[in-house]
Order: sequence, then C-alpha cells, then structure tokens
Amino acid sequence: MLKDLIEVFNARIKEEMLSEIVARDEEVVANGAGDVFGATFLLRYYETKDVHKAAIFASCAASFVVEKEGVEGVPCMEGVNERMLMYHNKL
Repeated sequence: MLKDLIEVFNARIKEEMLSEIVARDEEVVANGAGDVFGATFLLRYYETKDVHKAAIFASCAASFVVEKEGVEGVPCMEGVNERMLMYHNKL
C-alpha cells in the first residue's frame, strides 16, 4: 500500500508541486532527487502518518537537490522547513 502511495505521489508531485517549490529557474543536476524524495517521504510519513504532509515535505527536500551539484544540494532540516513555509505562503 505504501509503495502504491509513493508511486502516485511521485508522479503527481514531480509534475505539480516540485515545479512550484524549486527556487531556481533552471535545474543543475537531478541525480539523487528521487532518493532524497523517497527517504524524506518515508521519514515524515513515519513521524506524522499523513501522506499529504509527507509528500510536501519530501518535495521541498528534493527541490534542494536539483539546485546544486553533488552533496552540496542535500538539505538540512531548517532549510526544508523554511522552504515549506515559502510554499505555503504562495498558496
């Protein structure tokens, strides 16, 4: 069941939310974005048991990865939380 949810949200998030959240205009490198999305989605889902909150958190985390090359793009918790606030302020 969780695997199906991840697949659905992966497709939807990549098309809709990730493009809204990414702060830069152009993608640098997408390597690792899926890994970060998957790991942070599972972490936040485990913490909250809320699929929607987990998907938003994971999208914010993955958006950092496409902005910088290598491990420099891996976000810290504070950065993800700040970007989530930025996203919610746009709604």
